[in-house]
Amino acid sequence: MNGSSFRQDPWFYPIVLCFVLVALLATTRINNFDLGTDLKTGQWILEHHAFPQKDTFTYTVNQNDYLDGKPLYQIVLYLIYRAFDYSGISLLNTLAILIVFFLLWTRLKGTLCPSWLTCFLLLASAIAMERRFFIRAEIGTWLLLSLTLLILDWRARGKRDLLWLLPVIQWTWVNGEGLFILGWFLMGSYGLSQWIQRNQIDKKLLKYALISIAVCLINPYGFKLVTLPFIYLTEFHNSGNSDLVSPLRFLTTQNLKIDWNIHLFIYFAFSAALWLAMALTVRKRKVHEWLLVVAFFGLSCVGYRNMPLFFLVTIPLLASCLSDLVSTPNNLLQKWNEVLQFNKKVPFIGALFLTLLCLRVLTNAYYISDRRMTRLGLGLDMEKVPVKAVEFLVQNHLDGRIINDMGMGDWLVWKGLQPVFIDGRQQVMGGKFYQEYQESFKRGGLGGLVDRYQPSLIALEYNDTVPWAVQLKFMPDWRLIYADGGFALYAEKDYAPAIPAFSFPDLLKQRNISMDLGQAIVLISGTQPSRWKTRFEGYYRPQTYPNELMSLGLLALHYEDYETAHSLFAESLRQAGGGYFEIFFNLGVANLRLKRYQLGKTCLQKALELKPGDPSTQQMLATLQSI
Repeated sequence: MNGSSFRQDPWFYPIVLCFVLVALLATTRINNFDLGTDLKTGQWILEHHAFPQKDTFTYTVNQNDYLDGKPLYQIVLYLIYRAFDYSGISLLNTLAILIVFFLLWTRLKGTLCPSWLTCFLLLASAIAMERRFFIRAEIGTWLLLSLTLLILDWRARGKRDLLWLLPVIQWTWVNGEGLFILGWFLMGSYGLSQWIQRNQIDKKLLKYALISIAVCLINPYGFKLVTLPFIYLTEFHNSGNSDLVSPLRFLTTQNLKIDWNIHLFIYFAFSAALWLAMALTVRKRKVHEWLLVVAFFGLSCVGYRNMPLFFLVTIPLLASCLSDLVSTPNNLLQKWNEVLQFNKKVPFIGALFLTLLCLRVLTNAYYISDRRMTRLGLGLDMEKVPVKAVEFLVQNHLDGRIINDMGMGDWLVWKGLQPVFIDGRQQVMGGKFYQEYQESFKRGGLGGLVDRYQPSLIALEYNDTVPWAVQLKFMPDWRLIYADGGFALYAEKDYAPAIPAFSFPDLLKQRNISMDLGQAIVLISGTQPSRWKTRFEGYYRPQTYPNELMSLGLLALHYEDYETAHSLFAESLRQAGGGYFEIFFNLGVANLRLKRYQLGKTCLQKALELKPGDPSTQQMLATLQSI
C-alpha cells in the first residue's frame, strides 16, 4: 500500500490516532530513579576519559568489579541532559518509542494484514507496553530488536538485503543495553529456518551473524560484558524484584479493585490468540516463527518486564496467522473482515474511541483512575523523584555515612554528597550483598544493618520501604528530620544536632494548609461521592489527585499525629473532589482516632458508596452502630 492509497483507506485516521496515543503515553514526567546513576556514569566517563573498572559510587561494594552494559547509552543520555536538561531526555524517549511503533507498523504492513487488524494490534500493543515506557536503556533494546527483525524479515521475503547493518546494530546494542544476546538468537533462528526449508546454509547471513557476534567483543569490558546477560538470567532471577516474576504471579500482588491492570489481561488474551492462531495455521508457519514464539513467550513468562519484547516480536506473527485464516474462502473470519475493513462506520467508531482515550491521557485521568503516579509532561516528576530530599541533604551539608533504600540510591549517586549504601545496579551490587539488603526488611533487620555499617543518616522511600519505616518508629536513637510526599530522612540522635526533628504541625504552615473543624465538617458534608462524575470530567478537565498530601497524611497517622493527618486528608478532599474512596476512608480513620465518631461515620458511609462491600469499611461501621 503506497502513501496515497493509505491516506484513502478508511482506517487511516484511526491508525494515525494510534500514533498520537503512543506519543502522549510516551511523553510523561520522569519518575524512575535509574536515571540518576546513568547520568552520573555518563558524566564520570566523559570527565575521566575512561570507563569505570571498580564501583566508585558506594562505600559497601566498592571492591566489586564495575560491569554495566550500557556505557554508550549513558554517554548519550548525559550529553542530552547537558544540552537540553531533563526535558530533552523526555523528548528523546518519546521519539525513540515512536520509532519503535513505526517499525512495528512497518512490519505489520509487510504481513499484508487488513488495516483494521493493524489498528487493533497497534492499540493493544500501546496499552500493554506503556507501563514500561520508562527512560531506561531497555527502550534501546526495543528499538534495536525491532530493526533487526525488520532487516531479517525483509530479506526472508526477498524484499531488501540490509544484512550489512546487523554488525552495526549489534555493536550499538552491546554498548547500549545488556540484552544484546537477543540479536544473536534472532539471527540464529532465521538462519536455522532457511537451512531447514532450503536444505542449505545461508552463507551470507552466517557471515554477517559471525561478524555481529565478533563485534560484541568491542566494548569497554571485553568478554566480561558478553557474559552479562547470563548473570541477569542466573544470579538475579530469584532476587524478589517484581520485574522478574511471571505476569500471573505479578497479577496476584495487585489490587484489581483500584487498578484493573488491563495490560496484563491484554497479554493473556494475546498469548492465547497467538498460540491458537499458530496451531490453526501450522502448515504455513516457518521454523523461525515457532522459535520466536516459544522463546519470547518463555521470556515473558519468567519476567514481567519482558512482556513488551514478546509483543514486539510476535504481534506481526499473529497478524500473519490471522491474514492466512482470513484468506481462506467461505469462512466466518472472512465475512467479519469485510465488515470491519469496508464498513465506514467501524473506523469512525474506532477513531472516536481513540480520541476519547487520548483526551483521558491529556487530562491525566487515564493514570489517576488507576491511582498511578505517572503524569503527562516533560522533565522530572518532583513528587516521584527524591529531588527535594537530596537537596535538603546538600543544603544542610549532611555528608555523613548513609544507609539508603535501593530506590533513593540512584538519585543520591547523581546529586548527593557521599557514597551510597546501595543503588539499582544489581549486577554491581552482587547477589550476596543484595540478599543482605533484602534481609533488612524482616523484623529487626534494619537494626542489624545499623550495627554493622554505623551510619549517621537513613534515607528511604517510605511508601515502598514500609518495613524500614515501621522499624524506625521503634528505634529511639533515630529522629525523623525530613519528609515529603514520598521520601523521608532520619538522623542518628547525636548527628547534626542543629537540625530539629520533623514537625507535622509546621508542615501545615509551610504548605499554607489551614482548615478548622467547622470548615472540614462543611467540606465533608457538602462533598458528594460520585465516581461517574469524576470519570466523565476526565474527558475534558485536567484531573488532580493529591498523591503527596495523601502520603504525608498516612505518615502522620503512622506517627499518631491525627490532627495533622485529618487536615492533610481534608485538603486532599478539597483538591480532588468526591470521586475517590480512599480519601473518605482515610478521613474516617483520622476522625475516629480523634474520637469524632459521628464525623468519622459520615466519612466511612461516603467511602462505602464509592466502594460497596468493602470489608474494612463495613467492619469499622459495624463498631459504630451504637454511636
